[in-house]
Amino acid sequence: MSQASLLIPPHPQFFDNNGAPLAGGKLYFYQPGTTTPKTVYSSSDASIPLTNPVILDSAGRADVWLSGYYNVVLTDALDNLIWSETNASSQYSITTQFSQWLEQADILTYITPTQFSVPGNRTDDYQAGRRIKAVVAGGTIYGTISTAVTSGSPVITTVTVVWDSTQLDAGLSQVWLGIITVINSSYPVATFEPPVGTVLPWHKSFANVPQTLPASWHECDGSVISDALSPMNGQTLPNLNGSGYFLRGSATSGTTQANQNKSHAHGMGSATAASHTHTTSGTAADHTHTYSATTGTESAGHTHQAAQNATSAQSGGGVNGLLQNGAGGTPEATGGESAAHTHSVSGTTAGSGALATSGTAAASGALALSGNTAASTAGTPDESRPDNMSMVFIMRLH
Repeated sequence: MSQASLLIPPHPQFFDNNGAPLAGGKLYFYQPGTTTPKTVYSSSDASIPLTNPVILDSAGRADVWLSGYYNVVLTDALDNLIWSETNASSQYSITTQFSQWLEQADILTYITPTQFSVPGNRTDDYQAGRRIKAVVAGGTIYGTISTAVTSGSPVITTVTVVWDSTQLDAGLSQVWLGIITVINSSYPVATFEPPVGTVLPWHKSFANVPQTLPASWHECDGSVISDALSPMNGQTLPNLNGSGYFLRGSATSGTTQANQNKSHAHGMGSATAASHTHTTSGTAADHTHTYSATTGTESAGHTHQAAQNATSAQSGGGVNGLLQNGAGGTPEATGGESAAHTHSVSGTTAGSGALATSGTAAASGALALSGNTAASTAGTPDESRPDNMSMVFIMRLH
């Protein structure tokens, strides 16, 4: 809870220009340098605001508790000016509590949802990286100063802020600065803080993770560093995220290793054929047979030669025992027809008597493999690529 202090002296009494108690007089309180009313309170815990203006009692008295700096205007009951004062505040606080925020008495000019300006060169106070609090129409908001730049004549300081959530609006009325400065900070150096140049994985897309990085960190996206507080200002960040790099340990940093398949070999076990059958189907084309006979004992092994369409055979079984063409009938062999004999069949085309076949292998004719594990030889170094999860790499700049 914010704290307030009592206007000095306690139970102050106000008088008109003739020295008479200012019964029914009015005290107006404004933001410093503006005509924007600023709240005052009835107690030190700043829980109950007073009306503005504050109306003095019949003795010209009022107890008013302040919070920071004000422009104060005193008038009589008819709003005739008695006096005015700028940047008025209490002379002491009756509480020992100390706020972590320092209220600024600057005249504030809204520019954009992320920018406002103040008169003069205020870069020593509005330091890049310093925390800031502001009151806008939507309430109190918090952020981190990105830049503070002076320009113009008379000089103004334009302050750019990365707000945590809600941004500035035209209702901007007051700002506070975090008590810790970035340059020449009074904050003790912590031994656990990572050094400048540290790269860390950031689970940016995890639910409810704030999307705004601290001012001293930036995504490794290949952009040029624009940070006056960084010793690396003007250098180009490594594009770890855009290139999809894996990070690996080494004696030096920044060297890359090309993506490659290492030389290797695959081995294979033995293979055996399972028991199987083949089937064929087909028809015989038109064809002819020839056979011949030799002289001698017809019971001896011999062959016969015959012509198609023979009707009768000449007598005898000698050399000249050939069947002659006739008008029809069944070819016969002369001599000992009971003798053992053979037929020879020839032909390469259907017309000459070859057998035309077709068919497919039976389902049972599959090849069964065994020994399907084998040794492999990997290249050097032998690097593996396990399952992985994407992260956004960030680097500390200052």
